[in-house]
Amino acid sequence: MKRLFPLFLLVHTLSVFAQTKPLPQLKNQNGHFTFLVDGKPFLMLGGQVHNSSAWPAAMPSVWAQAEQLGVNTLEVPIYWEAVEPQPGTYDFSTVNYLLTEARKRSLRLVLLWFASWKNGEMSYTPEWVKTAPQTYPRVINAHGERMFHLSPVAAANWQADARAFAALMRHLKQVDERDRTVIMVQVENEAGLHSADRDYSPEANRMFNSPVPDALLKRLSKPAGTWVQVFGPDAPELFSAWTVASYLNRVAEAGRREYALPLTANAWLREYGFRQPGSYPTGGPTSNVLDVWKVAAPVLDILAPDIYQSSYPETHEIMRAYTRPDNPLLIPESGGAAMPRTLFYALADYGAIGFAPFGFDNATGTLAKEYAAVTPNYKLLRPAIPVLTQMQQSGKLQAAVQEHGMTEKLIRFDGYDFLAQFTSPPGAEGPQGRVLLGEVNPDEFYLIGFNARFQVRPRSLPPSARLSKYEFILTVEEGTFDDAGAFRRTRLYNGDEIYFFELPATGSVLRVRLQRK
Repeated sequence: MKRLFPLFLLVHTLSVFAQTKPLPQLKNQNGHFTFLVDGKPFLMLGGQVHNSSAWPAAMPSVWAQAEQLGVNTLEVPIYWEAVEPQPGTYDFSTVNYLLTEARKRSLRLVLLWFASWKNGEMSYTPEWVKTAPQTYPRVINAHGERMFHLSPVAAANWQADARAFAALMRHLKQVDERDRTVIMVQVENEAGLHSADRDYSPEANRMFNSPVPDALLKRLSKPAGTWVQVFGPDAPELFSAWTVASYLNRVAEAGRREYALPLTANAWLREYGFRQPGSYPTGGPTSNVLDVWKVAAPVLDILAPDIYQSSYPETHEIMRAYTRPDNPLLIPESGGAAMPRTLFYALADYGAIGFAPFGFDNATGTLAKEYAAVTPNYKLLRPAIPVLTQMQQSGKLQAAVQEHGMTEKLIRFDGYDFLAQFTSPPGAEGPQGRVLLGEVNPDEFYLIGFNARFQVRPRSLPPSARLSKYEFILTVEEGTFDDAGAFRRTRLYNGDEIYFFELPATGSVLRVRLQRK
């Protein structure tokens, strides 16, 4: 029997290992990011609950509205004050509840660690932290006033946060390593110093008047010197970025040692008003300090913008800034009537790996109008994830999205031009047309979207060429995708319906096969 016991342990270990799914991971090929979940490309079509909704008593309504929204991923906060009510005493009962209920619904989770920072303040720290500023020092502003922020340069602060975060990640590995229900964890929420440009505590002042770290100087190609000598009037904000990012990196590193899930940090954006530090949380991962964050916080996989802007120029300015060779685009929070348009732009033009409306849940149990407008998009896109991620990876996915005053848009591929003419149903409020166009082969395309009709022409034809309006179109098929991602035809169009092939207000998927003369 003694000889058989080690064999039993080996067989048991191999059995558990065989049942364990691969860790979620980001894959970067030729500048195109893919998010792999269970070893397969995945798009997070998500929703983020309100700040105080992640309690078992409040969640039944949330689960119902998540189903109405059509998400495949739910973003849910985990509160440090609830996880560690006393130092070193941990309560993961809510985490366990979320895992159990998400699995019942085949949903993935992104956990949001509300700890040292939430919206640029320390409101979710435990009571034993809030009431002991001598032990857990606060930020001091330029007027000598104590702020409602933990100092990012005080070791006691990040050490306490890191211990609790490591305990959370350790617990997740113990209870979720086999199922991988949790696919990503956000470290803090909108970190930074709201209403201050930097910490003026004695230790912060000492660091501010010391030389800028060599690693940052090298990344930014700057000469040596103190923060003011190197960065002039921008010194307080860049110093805050360095200290806040370093703090998050220490917390993230403690968690990653326990369980190597992808880790993110989100940004309260600066693209509002006069863009003055302090009007947004100074030192957070805003667009002007992303290089600082990439040096100071290498453990974080993604720096993610919370996009609530609705205008085309502003939205694209932000998405361009956060789409980098070292950073995939993830939009963990969004809101407003422009959400469907932002989603289509993000997926096609910027290769986004995920999108989530914020605060979709409400006390009525029924989605509000702006969130209900997202539902048909998720319903249409979810079955198409395998082909969408394939086209993102190849760089062959584009968006035709209607903006105010726009009636048509020309989309150009190597071999063909597609002309989108936007339509609007009676009584529609604002632009409605939005289509993803993707090339899977040189003569085969998918069109996925709403409120547009299309004509197509080969680009190889000379301007004087005469051609039948049908002769280069082989088939226009309407259909959907099965669970394996294979296209299943439900209708074959011909005749007048292929001269202008249309995507109605209810949404449709078309496969278009062409031939060149």
